[in-house]
Formats: sequence, structure tokens, C-alpha cells
Amino acid sequence: DVMVGVGVNFVHGDYQYNRYFNEVDFNDDNDGSGLTTDFESLSLNEALYTSMWGINLRSGISAALTPNVRIGLTVESPTAYDISEDYTMLLDTYFDNGDAFSDRQNVINDYGMTTPWRFGGGAAFTLSMLTIGADAEYVDWSQMRLNAHGRGDFSFDEVNRQIRRDYDAVLNASVGASLALGETVTLRGGYAVQPDPRPTETLDRSKEFFSAGIGLRFQRTLQIDIGWKHGRFG
Repeated sequence: DVMVGVGVNFVHGDYQYNRYFNEVDFNDDNDGSGLTTDFESLSLNEALYTSMWGINLRSGISAALTPNVRIGLTVESPTAYDISEDYTMLLDTYFDNGDAFSDRQNVINDYGMTTPWRFGGGAAFTLSMLTIGADAEYVDWSQMRLNAHGRGDFSFDEVNRQIRRDYDAVLNASVGASLALGETVTLRGGYAVQPDPRPTETLDRSKEFFSAGIGLRFQRTLQIDIGWKHGRFG
């Protein structure tokens, strides 16, 4: 009645951001008189592409205390991310007298990030056709760190001090239930909350998740599960 597991997780993600801003002095309010310049128009084009890879370890143990009660504990190591960013900026400014100025920037950054340890525990209780489960996970986000991969011209020391100062530990929690209607239909529902680790922020970015699902068993070797999940945060 005891199960032990260990897993290696590989994480990959991409993020892309594009912004185009254009401003034109249609009414010639900036004609060079007074405190104005003879501004005509400008265009700003920014692009950011980020790619990240990460790896961590996760282990857990689950044991049946009674035929109806099972508990489990999990621990997840920090995820070590390698992050690459490619930022491009194009700025063109034009004036009524024909002058034009351009600014071009292209910055490539490579750095690392380490997430905190995660410690979790949960329990499940089964009574006839009803199963109820709940779990909690402790994460101390003040332990998150950025590093510059040994670059002598850059340091994240101030950023890491700010993380230690502004971030707190949180307790993520979730609860769910499943109800078996005979041997062919199972109904499921759940709720989860992830508190905002930044208590000093005026905007609360706590996350809430609601889920529901149904499982349909056609035979011993064929089952279809349909699920729905809704998340919201500030």
C-alpha cells in the first residue's frame, strides 16, 4: 500500500512580444514656435523574443492509511532555467524641415533563473462511490534567484535583493471530488487557489481555478474523459 516515485522534468517555453507605436502631428501643433519643435511624426517598433529551457527533479510517496484513506507527500527541486532574449528596437523621427533621425538597437541577453523548492502534501478519502481529495503546496518565492552566468559586466545582485524583500512564501491549495454513477459514468469537479506572493503590491494577482469533467467508460479497455478548466487572476 506504499508507492514511491521519482521523475525528471524538462521544461521549455517561448514568449514573443511586439509593439508598434506611431505618432503624427496632423494639426501641426508642433511648428517650432514657442517651446515646441517642428516635429512631424515618429514610429517606434519593438520586438522581444524569449526562449527558455529548464530541468528539475520531483519525487513523492503515497501510502494507504486505511482502505478508504490515502495520503501523499511530494518534493520538487528548484527548476534551473536557461533563458535567451533577443530584443530589437527601431525608432524613426521626422521633422517639418526635412530632418530625420533613426535609432536602432539589438540586444541579446543570456541569463539563468532558479525557482524555489516546492513541498506538498495531500489526502484522499473514498466513501462508496464518492472520492474527495485535497492538497497543499508550500513555495517560498523569496528564494527565487536570477544569475548572469558569470558575466563580469552585469549583475543581478540588486534584483535578487528586491526579490528577497518583496516576495513571500505562499500556500497553494486545491480540493476536488469525483462521483461514480454506476460503472460507466464518473463526474468530477475541483477548485484551486494560488495566492499572490507579493503582498506589497496594490494589485492582487492571486489565481483561482475551477474545473469540471466527466468520464465515460465503454468497456474495460476504453474510457473517454472530457474536462473543462477556467482560471482567473488580476
